Amino acid sequence: MESVHKLEKTVADWYKAVPHLPKGGQKWLADNVWWLVIVGIVLSALGLFGLISLLFLAGAGLTLAGGAIGSGYGAAAGAALGGFLIITSLISLAVYIVELVLMVMAVSPLKDHKKKGWDFLFLIALLNVASIVVTGVLGMNLFGLIVGLLWAAVGAYFLFEIRGDFETHKLAVKKSADKKEAKE
Repeated sequence: MESVHKLEKTVADWYKAVPHLPKGGQKWLADNVWWLVIVGIVLSALGLFGLISLLFLAGAGLTLAGGAIGSGYGAAAGAALGGFLIITSLISLAVYIVELVLMVMAVSPLKDHKKKGWDFLFLIALLNVASIVVTGVLGMNLFGLIVGLLWAAVGAYFLFEIRGDFETHKLAVKKSADKKEAKE
């Protein structure tokens, strides 16, 4: 986890030089990110069902195409390509499910403005970037890789815009707890 925090500090340094949202916009986003994540969970769950059905449809289509090709080198190449596509799709599906679980785990800490919730969102962003890179490289899709990384950078911009609010809240809660202990 230490390496993730080092990476977080590095990425935060990258975003220091960019223009920032107004303080009111940052505060609104930090206060409301928890329900935005819930909307993302609902949409992701619906998308998950679509991905699973598409995976089954693709598997059935590859099976039918393999039978239509017949025997020989074409059938072997088709089976190899089909197996490769199904394996990469299953890996993508597994990453998608992990991201969905992390989003569910992030809601409560985000609602309480805990750094842990923000950390979950950062992990999701890292998984998303890794998934984009792997999918772009395996699919040999340079355009998809570039567009995906640009959208990931935009998402990271908004994530790092609210980072300070979660750190500040953590310090404020600690200071108020210290004051309570000092009074007792």
